[in-house]
Amino acid sequence: MLGADIAVVKDVKAVPDRVRASEEDLRGDLCNMQDSLRCVESSQLDLMAQVSAMEDRCRQYHIKIRGIPDDVPLDELPHLQSCLMVTLLPLHLARKLALDGIYCLPRSPTAPPNVAWDTIIRCASI
Repeated sequence: MLGADIAVVKDVKAVPDRVRASEEDLRGDLCNMQDSLRCVESSQLDLMAQVSAMEDRCRQYHIKIRGIPDDVPLDELPHLQSCLMVTLLPLHLARKLALDGIYCLPRSPTAPPNVAWDTIIRCASI
């Protein structure tokens, strides 16, 4: 029985050392996690800058047309857009301007009611 008591006392005396070692490990892990968090935040900022640059490059092929009447149906927009491109950009017609899509932007809630929609023509290349 005395041997068991001595073993328990040794275990109890060893607890502070084990707790101290665990705390040091946790401090080290915390420092590593904080460094990792800084790296992730830096990478996030870099990625956000890259995405912004990519969006800017993608928008360089957008042509904004203002003033198309609201009564023009959406299915007639491609034909109207072709006529506009022939009129506005005859040199580009020879290069066969590759069109990727045509979109109507929603009217701004602050815009007067008589203002026509803006239309975006997205070109695959110019």
